Amino acid sequence: MEFALTEEHLMIRDSAREFAERSLRPHAARLDAAEEYPVDAMKEAAEHGFLGLTVPEQYGGAGLGNLHASILLEEINAADPSVGVTISVHMSLFCSMLTKHGTDFQKEKYLPLLASGELIGAYCLTEPNAGSDAAAVATKAIKVDGGYKLTGTKSWITTGAYAGLFVVYAVTDPDARKGSGMSAFIVEATYDGVKVGKKESKMGLRASSTTEIILDDVFVPEENVVGELNKGFSIALDTLDGGRIGIASQAVGIHRACLEASIKYAGE
Repeated sequence: MEFALTEEHLMIRDSAREFAERSLRPHAARLDAAEEYPVDAMKEAAEHGFLGLTVPEQYGGAGLGNLHASILLEEINAADPSVGVTISVHMSLFCSMLTKHGTDFQKEKYLPLLASGELIGAYCLTEPNAGSDAAAVATKAIKVDGGYKLTGTKSWITTGAYAGLFVVYAVTDPDARKGSGMSAFIVEATYDGVKVGKKESKMGLRASSTTEIILDDVFVPEENVVGELNKGFSIALDTLDGGRIGIASQAVGIHRACLEASIKYAGE
């Protein structure tokens, strides 16, 4: 088995490293201290094509895989983990989820906007009483004419204050056994009743927005149901498997940066 990186992998690595060292590292400490979302960095990342790295080419992305994404995320996180986690969630928890589980209509409508960075995606699963026990989601989706009305509160949502799209997991069959009656919905941030709640105060990753998302009787059209109705829990778990690859890549990048800084300090 060949473990060496290909020329394409190396091109991604070099491009990401140049961007990270030039545009991220010089500003990372200041943005973290100010808890300021890296607007300019995200725009530039989009211009480089990084936000659409795993989006299929037919929807405006590069159509690359998990190894390419891991290489990118290692380099980004070595310079600024706040930007890294924002891109990771956008790519692995939203774009990849939509690519794998979305309808043709959903992909044609949203993936080009996600690949270009016009919209940033966020992942709304966690709730005040549903963290590690993701099946304990209490947000409800009530069937109405033409769609669903969603009500509930999501917690610890990365990019909550700046995302244009959310994938929201809500209970559509309250009588089903735990986890079996959950569905996934694409919710636009501009829908009536979508509100950004409390901003979390964190020890790190402070330039990455982490907030509550409050859903107050939000109408979501039926066409925005992702995958099969009542099968959202399996989508959530499948998506989180990909997200773990992104977070592992983040850890490698941070660890590498710490090692390099330690070696430099010891040499002085």
